Amino acid sequence: MLGTMLACVALTLLAVAPASAAPAWLAPVNLSEAGETTARPQVAVDAQGDAVAVWEHSNGIDYVVQASVRPAGGSWQTPVDLSESVPSQLNPRVAVDPGGEAIAVWRLTSGGARVQASVRPAGGSWQTPVDLSEAGKEAGGPDVALNPQGEAIVTWTGSHGGNSIVQASARPAGGSWQTPVELSKVKAGENAGSASVALDSKGDAVAVWERSNESAYVVQASERPAGGSWQTPLDLSGPAAEPTDEQVAIDSQGDAVAVWQFWNGEPHGVQASEMPAGGSWQTPLDISESGMLSLHPSVAVDPGGDAIATWEVDEGAGHFVAQASSMPAGGSWQTPVQLSEAGESAGRASIAFDPHGDAVAVWSASNGAGSIVQASSMPAGGSWQTPVQLSEAGEYALDSTVAVDSHGDAVAVWERFPHNDNQEMDVVQAAEHVAAGPLLNEVSIPTSGVAGQQLSFSVAPLDGWATLGETHWSFGDGTDAGGTSVTHTYAAAGSYHVKLTSADVLGNTTSASGTVTVAPSPTPALSPTPTSTPTGVTPSVTPTSAPPSVADLVQSHRGWREGSRRGGFARKPTAPLGTTFSFALNEQASVSMAFTEQVAGRKVRGECLATTKQNRKEPGCERTVTQGALSFTGHTGTNEVSFQGRISASKMLPSGRYTLLITATNAAGQSSQSRSLSLAIVK
Repeated sequence: MLGTMLACVALTLLAVAPASAAPAWLAPVNLSEAGETTARPQVAVDAQGDAVAVWEHSNGIDYVVQASVRPAGGSWQTPVDLSESVPSQLNPRVAVDPGGEAIAVWRLTSGGARVQASVRPAGGSWQTPVDLSEAGKEAGGPDVALNPQGEAIVTWTGSHGGNSIVQASARPAGGSWQTPVELSKVKAGENAGSASVALDSKGDAVAVWERSNESAYVVQASERPAGGSWQTPLDLSGPAAEPTDEQVAIDSQGDAVAVWQFWNGEPHGVQASEMPAGGSWQTPLDISESGMLSLHPSVAVDPGGDAIATWEVDEGAGHFVAQASSMPAGGSWQTPVQLSEAGESAGRASIAFDPHGDAVAVWSASNGAGSIVQASSMPAGGSWQTPVQLSEAGEYALDSTVAVDSHGDAVAVWERFPHNDNQEMDVVQAAEHVAAGPLLNEVSIPTSGVAGQQLSFSVAPLDGWATLGETHWSFGDGTDAGGTSVTHTYAAAGSYHVKLTSADVLGNTTSASGTVTVAPSPTPALSPTPTSTPTGVTPSVTPTSAPPSVADLVQSHRGWREGSRRGGFARKPTAPLGTTFSFALNEQASVSMAFTEQVAGRKVRGECLATTKQNRKEPGCERTVTQGALSFTGHTGTNEVSFQGRISASKMLPSGRYTLLITATNAAGQSSQSRSLSLAIVK
């Protein structure tokens, strides 16, 4: 009987608290080995916080691409060579998908200039480089994009018939690099190059570049729908704009934003154009201040379509400041704001977004006594914060770039050398920005139990950036415990709110909670008494009440769109907003609504477990995961619950297919049979 009354399931977070400490940058560490020259570092981060950095490494004669990897919660590994050693620069680029697969690309000048790529599977080793560009044709200036499904696209500047052209090669997830195709379609006497490429989660791609002839320069763009072909290029800028430094970014729905530097007789400025998914490029707008020399733009977008562009502005006397302008999804570019401090000369800024809209920018700043790397962050919906210094003073720190994981933690890399330009001290450095508490993996909180019986609680916290601190459990009955795996015994029946909190050493915390319904201890059976029942007297039996029942469970919309995290509506509505669940109860009861989803897992010793780096080679399977739950008191009769996808103040269910399990528990601790409904949330 006791075995049927105990229930313990692994839960995902029912409520997640934000980090309680202010975000902090950790001290920089060296990635490359001292004694030789380094340049052009690049960095990328996956959703879990695994980081990959690449750079050029030279012994003063030849160059080679090197890479270092830092697994989440670990340290930067010894750098490895990716390319052959060649006598000229390689311009490496790197991208990482959310699962941790990385792709590095570069220009190799051995045996003719060509573009190469190397792939590193998640948790694996770098593979032998392969040529992407055509043999015998000059190629260089590569860029790479990689989407969550593992599809990749690389663009570069190639040559054909004496003209420079833009080419691209695609690689399906898990497949091989395809034959390169020309995107620019130049005519005799025209040239195209300096391409930038972006790829959304569905496989839609967009590339921008500059095209020139004898009289004019223009920015051009081409789109490739998922599974389709590159379309005829279109001009984005006017013929008198003299554009350069084109950059493009794309959100998860396929909305694209392009920026570039232009000149039309006035000081150089920055322009931008947007293309809604499935739509057309809009007329370009000046987003920098009129009459101010503005150079070297960069752009980033979050999954919801919010965009940020950065550039450097001449404030006079040879001093430049970093500026930024934001564009909310579906809105307009806002007045630029200054990121760097006045009186210093700031270089090109690098910008990155996390999925929640938090942004981080880094740049180099010089005050005449060397140069330092600075950073500023902007929380979603907030303002840019006062910049902080990342690198050591009294030296030169240049070419900084930044990447952000799915929780807002970031890593910046740069090249550093002493004030005396001693190449023996030239190194690539990295600093990590800790903005979130630990990840709470494999949370296990019992949903029910029996008074007087021991229950088990566990969690596997992981902090990708800082050292783990304490894990604390509050059981809802006035008692507490510490540790990642604990047990607790409730003395009395009732409904108890359990809270789990895990911290890192910086004071960032993450919390989860759940409810345990504890039934009374079973009444022990009594032994028969030796006395007999008097004649004519029938023993009385107290009837056992039936458990509650859930009936007439219906839903107003099976497929509906979710509300945005800012309280607005989805950008491209294709279904009603939200739904209503209706059901009947035969008595007042505590109602639990759990939203479960089928996700991919790995079968280990007959059990379907979450996929990890350690078990990723095991056979695939599907497992049921609770993605969130709601609880409330229902009344006798018909109950209606309006639902727009929000599980807590900080969490909404993403688009996908779910199964709703609804269970009622009465005051006596008796639970109904679970009723279920299937539902879908769409963008």
